[in-house]
Amino acid sequence: MLGLVLRVPGLPLRGTADVPVWKVWAYTAVTRGLAQVYPIVGRSRPPPLTLHNLELVNQGVLLAGNNSYNRVSVPTDYPPGMLALLTGLGWIYQGLIAPDFADSAAFNIVLKAPLVVADAAAAWLLFALVRRRSGPGRSTVAWITALAYWCNPTVIVAGSVLGYLDALFILPLLGALAAQAVDRWGVGWAAWGLAWMLKLQGAFVGPALAILSLPRGLPRLAGYATAALAVIGLCWSPFLAGGTTLGVVAGMRVNTQEDYLSANQANLWWLWSYFWEWHAEGKGPGVRVAIVPSSMIREQGIADLDAWGIGLFLAFVVITGAIWAWGWRGTRRVTLPSTPSLRVADLALVPLQLYAATMLLPSIHENHLMPVLPLILALAGLAAAGAAPGLARRLTILYAALTVIVGLNLVLFYGFGKGVPAPLPRLVFGFDSTVALAAVNVGLFAVTVAVWGVGMGATRATPQGHGDR
Repeated sequence: MLGLVLRVPGLPLRGTADVPVWKVWAYTAVTRGLAQVYPIVGRSRPPPLTLHNLELVNQGVLLAGNNSYNRVSVPTDYPPGMLALLTGLGWIYQGLIAPDFADSAAFNIVLKAPLVVADAAAAWLLFALVRRRSGPGRSTVAWITALAYWCNPTVIVAGSVLGYLDALFILPLLGALAAQAVDRWGVGWAAWGLAWMLKLQGAFVGPALAILSLPRGLPRLAGYATAALAVIGLCWSPFLAGGTTLGVVAGMRVNTQEDYLSANQANLWWLWSYFWEWHAEGKGPGVRVAIVPSSMIREQGIADLDAWGIGLFLAFVVITGAIWAWGWRGTRRVTLPSTPSLRVADLALVPLQLYAATMLLPSIHENHLMPVLPLILALAGLAAAGAAPGLARRLTILYAALTVIVGLNLVLFYGFGKGVPAPLPRLVFGFDSTVALAAVNVGLFAVTVAVWGVGMGATRATPQGHGDR
């Protein structure tokens, strides 16, 4: 009840500038049809899907067009799964509240209400997963784990207050991790496919899933990939049937072509932006950091920082995958172990690589670190339920620290949304506090990677996989 009571007041609020974008997409899908929600500039409908047209999209010759609602005009750059959900919400709003689709606070409530449901479902999933590990009659750890998510203030502010859609993406992503934890690999891959079709950031989890699945054999891995592709194909089916698939590709390309080093995310590139504006722009250490276009740095002949960021992330995936394989071979495991320390150490590769994506890749937004929170919490609950108190304690500290970092970052940039006074000043004693927050986050990330790497080394040192690491 506490979690619900804390969420309800935020539902009518205007949220961030993203909320009007969700309204544009919902309105367009209802009034023009889901298959028409991804327009192409200068075309009444997208041209057919051919290799030549795909190349034209890649070259920027065929561009995603804008849709409009209530004086907001934007392209559609989210995957088809999210647009299908927004279509349903648009039908509800038009059918039950506003037949003329006039904007109102009720529209905010309709768009945000599924976030509350998704948060509740994620809390239940955390409870069910940890209780399964705890055994009958020992559900205290499961209750604590579920409530630590359901009553998390950062989760509440991001969803019902600011209106980010991450809760809808988090649910299947958490389902993928939970399915792996109970050896339902096909289900896990299907859940990952759904997560990817809700937000493109789901792709960052793909390498970890593939690495953890490899010991089960290539034929099984192909079967798991087929399960994911089946879900992806289902999400794409309205556009395949309507012949508008190229519009989807062009729309999602917008999401991958953002010209930012860091879009207000407390990561490595936000620190880089700070020092750039301090020294190269000559603004001094008290500068209020702004988003730096990566193209500007590239055009000045300094460096292609987009390529550097992608290279750093790919190197991280390879190195962490190699560390995991080294630890796995050291224990001579045929399948993932049942001992809690090893199982959690293996599964930690999923949030670890997702965390790395938010820290190393360019164009990461302020809310993209949100999905790491429930994944870390699930692992902390599994460790506590499996009698690995040291590991549970470290993961709980990481969860608490990331909660503070993500929550502060959102509030420092956006407060509680449009029309609500900012609760915290961004400039403190003439210094941009988001820079200090980014420095803390980079340090925490480095420590997390180091602790995980040492832990994987410890599993190799004890082949039987016993003990608390």
